[in-house]
Amino acid sequence: MKKILMGTVALIALASTALTVPVAALAAFIFARFAFRGREVLYTIFTLGLLFPVAIAILPIFIMVRNLGCSTTRWASRCRRRPSAFR
Repeated sequence: MKKILMGTVALIALASTALTVPVAALAAFIFARFAFRGREVLYTIFTLGLLFPVAIAILPIFIMVRNLGCSTTRWASRCRRRPSAFR
């Protein structure tokens, strides 16, 4: 059971990193190089998203999944929404 759980955690971490880094790099490039209408508004929204700790956003999701009794399954990790400044 412990090996399955560690494999699931590693899979989620690798997939999250593989998706987040390219998206964040492209967003940073666009904000740095291009001037477009709404740029400041979007930048402000992304920056405000960084003000909230991730634990505050994840806690209600964890409590809900735990109450459903599926906190150690792959289904629970697929159904959650990962909090991020780049949604």
